[in-house]
Amino acid sequence: MSVLIEVEGLIAGYGKVVVLEELWLRATAGTIVSVLGPNGAGKSTLLNSLGGVLPSTGRVWFDGEDISRIPVEERLMRGIALVPEKRELFGSMTIGENLLLGGYRPRQLGDRAWRAGLDRIFELFPRLGERRSQRASTLSGGERQMLAIGRALMSRPKLLLLDEPSLGLAPLIVWDIMRAVAELAACGLTVLLVEQNARAALRISSYGYVLEMGRFVAEGNAKQLMDDERLVATYLGASADSPAQ
Repeated sequence: MSVLIEVEGLIAGYGKVVVLEELWLRATAGTIVSVLGPNGAGKSTLLNSLGGVLPSTGRVWFDGEDISRIPVEERLMRGIALVPEKRELFGSMTIGENLLLGGYRPRQLGDRAWRAGLDRIFELFPRLGERRSQRASTLSGGERQMLAIGRALMSRPKLLLLDEPSLGLAPLIVWDIMRAVAELAACGLTVLLVEQNARAALRISSYGYVLEMGRFVAEGNAKQLMDDERLVATYLGASADSPAQ
């Protein structure tokens, strides 16, 4: 399988405050790669940098091309979709309207069948289909997360940047979200998953990185990371909250 995204010496932050220090990362097409770590480690900064929301230095290669200096709009058009931690939905709009907004990229690319993506979203998240005329502001936390992911998928991305999808959700809802993400990867989508719920993330990932204070302190096969007792005790936590256990 080919490498879809490769990061070389990425440095990013806010103004003069450096958060990420020379990160090197890669993700193979059709896989889930997790970035784990405590609050304040720089996980969201990493995704925002790759999505073009934050400026950075270093090199970012995507689908064989250097996109290091390309703005966020062009990265979206090339197939990179970011689901931010705060989800950022339009609360006064319905589920269906929010999803239609996500179809901007395929519309611009002249894909006349882009609306068919709605059916795929409703298959993936049946709750959204049942409530498609309901305003986003009235949804539960889990439904809002499903909608945020669905809206990103409407752009038909090659790479999904997913920031803390389990945040604030009950364990059963977390598993629904993780199941859907695993299904997407099985269909060829590449996912870079930022998560504090390390065990839930590693169960569906093929590879993982552990980020602390802006640097990767460990990386490896997902199973190897879960089996590393020292790593689990220090970074990943001992509890598991997935019904898959």
